[in-house]
Amino acid sequence: MNKEHIDDYMTENPETLDAEDPIAFALNKMHVFGIRHIPILNQDQSIYGLISVKDIIAHIGNYFSEQILNLPPQHGRSALDRPEGG
Repeated sequence: MNKEHIDDYMTENPETLDAEDPIAFALNKMHVFGIRHIPILNQDQSIYGLISVKDIIAHIGNYFSEQILNLPPQHGRSALDRPEGG
């Protein structure tokens, strides 16, 4: 394990977004490229942060919290057939 390097596993030339791009751009890139994380760049193209699909879902959940909490139950919908997680 000491002989392995990060660059052996990292994504070269990843898809990126600018800090001023709309969240919709992130969702679109995640869907089109099948990715869950996107580096966010500053105006000087240095790394500013990282956005994940989990971040976006949390934002949407907070924005529409009242509507989500007031959704009626859906009859005929069953629980997952397997536990969630990795």
